[in-house]
Amino acid sequence: MKVLQATLKEFCDELVKTKTEVAQVRLKNAEDKERLLGDMQVMATTLVQSREQMKAAKETELELRRRLAEYDEKFAGLQKTLQETNTQYEGFKGGMDTVRYTSNQIHHKFTACTDFLF
Repeated sequence: MKVLQATLKEFCDELVKTKTEVAQVRLKNAEDKERLLGDMQVMATTLVQSREQMKAAKETELELRRRLAEYDEKFAGLQKTLQETNTQYEGFKGGMDTVRYTSNQIHHKFTACTDFLF
């Protein structure tokens, strides 16, 4: 009977030891699971933030493209106005050259007539 009690005690000790090991493994698994869930939550938060940043960047890009198109249109208008101004200036300059040439001819004729009369 003492042998049976000793064997029973050994089995009880082994059972306690095994239950303790199982509990430690379960605790470690639970800690690992909690750590992984925390990591997943951090990753999910980072993903949401990244998506928001991407959305903001896309909106900024669209706004910049719109403004670029607007400035391009204004620049084209400015170039057209400048070309028209240059054309008008060339016409004015040509007219002034003609007036100066005619004025010089009249001046020479008047000087020649004045010299002849006096």
